[in-house]
Amino acid sequence: DKVMAYNVSSTSIKVQWGSIPLDSQNGIILGYCVTVMFNSVVIRNLSATSSTREIVVSGLAKRTTYQVSVAGVTVNGTGVKSSPVNVTTDEDGNYFCFYLN
Repeated sequence: DKVMAYNVSSTSIKVQWGSIPLDSQNGIILGYCVTVMFNSVVIRNLSATSSTREIVVSGLAKRTTYQVSVAGVTVNGTGVKSSPVNVTTDEDGNYFCFYLN
């Protein structure tokens, strides 16, 4: 049930999570709700299928720290969100060096 988040680019992150323990599921998991927050304000909620364990969130601001949490969804509704984890998008720009001859 641990949530991990990684920066993919200056405007996107990848969120990964494990399965929710049976005693915490409150029903059959139908999917997951991934919440992205900035300064504790929800800016994005994304749905993922029950077989999914990762999602890429794009369209974010560069060099910005977001808080991400994941909750399971059952017929009883959305469960308790995981503790938020912080992830910071990359700075914009090109770090590659080109050799010109």
